[in-house]
Amino acid sequence: MSISTRALLVLALTLTAAFLALPEGKGFLRVGALTLNAGENRLSSAVIDSAAGFAYFGTSNLTGANPALIVKIRLSDFTRFGAMKLDTGENIVSSAVIDPAGGYAYFGTTDSQGSSNPAIIVRIRLSDFTRAGSLTLGDFESYSRSALIDTASGFAYFGTNYGYLVKIRLSDFSRVGALYLSEAYPDAAVIDTAAGFAYFNMYSGTNNGLSAVKVSLSSFTIVDTISLGTGGCCDFSAVIDASAGFAYFDETGSVVKVRLSDFTYLGVLFLQPGGGAAVIDPPAGFAYFGRLSDIVKIRLADFTEVTRFTHLETESSASAVIDSAGGFAYFGTDSTPGSIVKVALGPYSRLVSNPTTMNVPSGKVTFDVRSNSTISEFQYSYYYGQTPGEIRFMVSGEGIGVANVTVPKSAVPRGGAITVSIDRNVTLTPQIIEDPNNYYVYISYHLSTHSVQIHLTPGAASSL
Repeated sequence: MSISTRALLVLALTLTAAFLALPEGKGFLRVGALTLNAGENRLSSAVIDSAAGFAYFGTSNLTGANPALIVKIRLSDFTRFGAMKLDTGENIVSSAVIDPAGGYAYFGTTDSQGSSNPAIIVRIRLSDFTRAGSLTLGDFESYSRSALIDTASGFAYFGTNYGYLVKIRLSDFSRVGALYLSEAYPDAAVIDTAAGFAYFNMYSGTNNGLSAVKVSLSSFTIVDTISLGTGGCCDFSAVIDASAGFAYFDETGSVVKVRLSDFTYLGVLFLQPGGGAAVIDPPAGFAYFGRLSDIVKIRLADFTEVTRFTHLETESSASAVIDSAGGFAYFGTDSTPGSIVKVALGPYSRLVSNPTTMNVPSGKVTFDVRSNSTISEFQYSYYYGQTPGEIRFMVSGEGIGVANVTVPKSAVPRGGAITVSIDRNVTLTPQIIEDPNNYYVYISYHLSTHSVQIHLTPGAASSL
């Protein structure tokens, strides 16, 4: 084959979209970690504004020696964008909720671990990342352990140390009232705004009892309580799949599944001792639970563990947020200083698949660009001798784009390297994994419209 013939081996086909799935464990991996500055310790709460492309992590100084900070992270390039120091006495940020449309985030703070002083809710304006007021709660409403928000109805709810659930009206940032749940700690909570209920994961220090409490938001009353057994304190988490009708409560050594329609305990999945943060991606069908230094992937359909990996050597996760559309979760660690671990979720089952089949000297091969972007103008130039081959395509859309490109090994020079650029002048750092037949080249980028080039370079200096 001549070089001119090789140069003409270019594809411009109409791409067919279909929802296909990689193997379930494929692509579930740590893709980065960001260590914060000295003093930005123990990332005990987090919220995310996926549309704007930022996450916010609250720090904690457990001794109460210094005020905590809110650290703002830009997701497009996974960098620390800035930090805001809170006021004296706001030393631990133990809960948080966000109202992106309303333009505010709300952080539950306290002065020290085990404090009986009233918790302080701090409101942060998102547009300019400034403090927009604070609200001190009442007696016995200390240490906000959990928080929920119902933006449509205009209320937020903070679960506090002595078992009180405090209702906050967002429009004027005022305390509406409080509901006594029990003497137990409301360590984690989930909300079903459509049905009008909230659910709290409770721990009792009296008898190590674990329970779940169902609250009607309209009447602000307790509807039901069920026992979840006994266990240790206290790093609990909870996630909800409201459309399917299930909630999942982390009980330090296991995850309990509860059916919401009749508020019934359905079963337990044993993981290992130790708690951590959790996130859920209902459309993709998976939840992710921190377990000491591991992150465990659970399939919702049959409530089984799919896989796990160690995200850090020693530290557990204390907070987590998920960008389902982008395909990433971000876990904040309980370390000094804190770190944020970026996890590619995989198997990108909700990303649109764009398969393309073409001829190469070894036969037919199929490329696939799985992406949340609109893909067009896919082209491929086969390598020849020491002349590199190239895959190129256009991406367009809004927000943060991701693409997982399946590259058949027969299309890559033996012993060669894969590199990626965008708009031919910016080098991207891809995450590359492989199986016996293909390379999977994972990239992320900030959209509007860009051209992507994947260079297939012959030579001994291989990164593969």
